[in-house]
Amino acid sequence: MVEEVKFLVEKYEFRNFLFRQSDFLLNKKRAKELCDVLLREKLNIRWAAELRWDNVNMRMVERMKSAGCERVILTIESLSVEKRVSKILSSILGLISLCQDLNMSCVITVILGFPGEKKLDSIFEFILKLSPQKNAYILLDLLSPLPGTPLLRNNKNGLIFNGNFIYSALNENRENQALIKKYPVIFSCFYIIEPKFISGNFYLEDFPLLESLLRNYSLSLYLITKDLKIGSLKLWFKMKEWLERKRIKCQRFATFNPEVDFKHNVCKFFPEFVKSLYPSRGKNFNSLCKIINLEERKFNLFEEIRKENNLRLKFKYF
Repeated sequence: MVEEVKFLVEKYEFRNFLFRQSDFLLNKKRAKELCDVLLREKLNIRWAAELRWDNVNMRMVERMKSAGCERVILTIESLSVEKRVSKILSSILGLISLCQDLNMSCVITVILGFPGEKKLDSIFEFILKLSPQKNAYILLDLLSPLPGTPLLRNNKNGLIFNGNFIYSALNENRENQALIKKYPVIFSCFYIIEPKFISGNFYLEDFPLLESLLRNYSLSLYLITKDLKIGSLKLWFKMKEWLERKRIKCQRFATFNPEVDFKHNVCKFFPEFVKSLYPSRGKNFNSLCKIINLEERKFNLFEEIRKENNLRLKFKYF
């Protein structure tokens, strides 16, 4: 592996790497040897690795940092099993604290959409507890069964097309899209499993919009749920009602047109909704004003950068 890294560094001047393995520390001896060789070779690379929350070794994370690791990635599944939530939270907060001390970033991907999932409130509460942490980035994703797995075999008659081609090369290829819809078991990564206890429409219609809010206004959402003593799901449904009253339609997925995306992005309307919500609940909005304005500016800046990048791509390829 190190020889391959050396080849890419010397021939193509690569400097950033992601070591793809579901648990980099599964074989701690091998992980330590890799870190030792990277240190000895002095390749001066930056890299990231995936870990499991229940197999984190703090000393090994320190060793990884000394060998050039700048980011660790954790994927969490089945958070709806409540008895594990406190243990998972404790483990992750410990890792985040260490990453802060080592000036590393920590990405936590939470997977939703398991067939037996029941209580989404506890999952979103868990996510919001992590949101204020420095150097921690929370990502949400929906479960898609992979071909040939027991998960797919057991749920092949309950697949729902998620409607999202945007992040694949199939975006403009309607023939391939038709094949994907015709053979769901082969192209199962474009599907979710029909939930038993939660409306499938929530995952298809509400989840993409709520995920966007959590990504762009995580600290504001955390403070709002504390101020108003309201769950994040209940808050979302209140915003959904507000959007319907205003006759505002938000799109679920991003496109390659930043102007359209911004016009219909749910995040664009969130500050206005919150400003109307606080007085209706007898609360003073001033305490939250500075935080939500900062996150709004960050969101607007990101959209401007995305718009500029899109224009550069058009000039480059067209």
